[in-house]
Order: sequence, then C-alpha cells, then structure tokens
Amino acid sequence: MNRIDRLSAIMTMLQSKKVVKAKEIAERFEISLRTVYRDIRALEEGGVPIGAEAGLGYYISDGYHLAPVTFTGEEARALLLSQKVASHFTDESSVKHQTTAFEKIRSVMKTADKEKVETLESSIDIHFGFKRVAKPSAFLDQIQEAMSMRNKMQLKYQAASESSPSLREIVPLSLCYYSNYWHLIAFCELRNDYRDFRTDRIVGIQSLSKLFNKEAYKSMDEYWKEIRQRYSLYEVEVVLDNKGAPFLNLTKHYWGFKEESIGEDDVRMKFVIADYRVFSKWLISFGEYVHKLYPDELENAMNEEIQALQSKFLQNN
Repeated sequence: MNRIDRLSAIMTMLQSKKVVKAKEIAERFEISLRTVYRDIRALEEGGVPIGAEAGLGYYISDGYHLAPVTFTGEEARALLLSQKVASHFTDESSVKHQTTAFEKIRSVMKTADKEKVETLESSIDIHFGFKRVAKPSAFLDQIQEAMSMRNKMQLKYQAASESSPSLREIVPLSLCYYSNYWHLIAFCELRNDYRDFRTDRIVGIQSLSKLFNKEAYKSMDEYWKEIRQRYSLYEVEVVLDNKGAPFLNLTKHYWGFKEESIGEDDVRMKFVIADYRVFSKWLISFGEYVHKLYPDELENAMNEEIQALQSKFLQNN
C-alpha cells in the first residue's frame, strides 16, 4: 500500500472509532510507531483536526467530516455475502437495518459496480440443513442498544423447565450465537447469578433507566472459562481407515475435534468430548471405517450402542 492510500485508510480508521491507539494503527498497516507518528503529523499539516490524549490515543475533533466513503467492487461483494449470511442468523429488526445499511453503501458506489452487485445479488442464496432461527421479534436490536447504553433490562422469560413465564431484572452483558440460537448472557437479579437466556424464549423485554457498571461483572473470558471448568470433559482418540477420514472431516469440528496425525494406512483423530455415549452414536454412522477407540470408556460405550441395535433389529433372527 502506498502512502497516499495508507493516509486515507488511517483517516477512515480514525472516523470509525472514538479513540484509536497508535499501536492499533501500526498493527493494522504493519508499520512502525515512528511511521505512525509521521503519518498523523502529515494529516494534521493537511488540515485534519486530530487530537491526542496521553495513554489513550488519537481522535478526530467533533464536527469534522469527510466526503462519503466510496467502496471498491471487492469490498461491495464481501459486504453482500455478509448481508446474505447475516439475514439467516438475526431477527426481523436486524434484517431491516442490514438492508437499509447496504442500500446506503450502494448509493455511494460507482454505477458500474452497482450494476455488478445487482446482477450478483440474485445469484447468491444461503441454505442450511438445520432449522433456521425464528425471527418474530425485535429483541436482538433492543438488547444491543441496552448493552451499548449500559442499561439494565426487564424481561419476561419462558424457561423450558417452567410452565409459565417469569419476570426477571437483568444486566445484559453479551450476545452469543451457538447451537443455532442467539443467547443473552446476563447477570440475573432474581437468581443473583449469571444466566444464559435463549432469545427465542424471551416473551417480552424492555430497557430500564437503571445503569450498570460493566467492569463490576465478569468478563466473558472469565464466564466461559468457569463454564468449561464446571463440566467434565474427556479427551478421546479415534483410529480409522484413510478412506473414512474424508467423511468425518465434514462434521468433526462439531464434535470437539482437537488434532489428527495421518499414517500410511490410517488416521488418528483426537477429540475433546463431554459424553462418551453421545459421541459413540455419531461414530456408529461411520461403520467399518472405525478401527480402534481410546480410552476403554469410549469403546465400552460403543459396544453398548451396538448391542442395543443388535437386540432391537436382530432379535427375530
């Protein structure tokens, strides 16, 4: 990247955040801190009102704006793919905002690039074999706003184990997507503990005027570390025929895949799992390709599953 392009990119970076550290700029563009200081000085000499706070970083003074940013064809195509994928993982309000945001992006594109994106848009679609997320609400947008404003929330939640919804006052800390659902990680005032709320089970929600200090609660790294320590995990090894390895490769990452070593005739795959029995049910589908299992607990679980199948389907033979 030449210096003119880098200066322009630094301007965009400064406009995208409240404060940007010199180290962030250096890492982003793979330059030295001395070069960052020279570039910032060049922008200032060019009339850009850049402020600096010791220990925090650089910022552009309020009220200063550049002309609308233009997008290259490559950037527009990448954003189109992101929009297509995101539409399958969010609720109706988020999809609406994604659509209007992309329309604004297209409005500043060159005519030729607009036409290419329009042609490409009808040729891209996303299909999943699993159930798509239900999108009947605007809760994801409300939750994000409350988190950004540091507002506590009140929600009506239908837990799977309860017959009717309960009213909770919570501190919204993080949105996390796993197992095909969005989850709100929050501190629940009712339970006086951290809780994982599936957003599709939220019946109603509203932001409160009460503010919270996020630093007073666990970071998400701490939260997930404790969750992992709370449940027992086991390392297992599967030895299988080379011909069967490609079939496992399609789904192995969903089952705690850790590493593998490829031999002349077989492949050894290591997994970290929570349940021998559940894991053995998956392995059964690969039949004769599976040669050995370690430890004995996994082999015993596999034998039990095989015996159960035999007793059910071979009992008349």
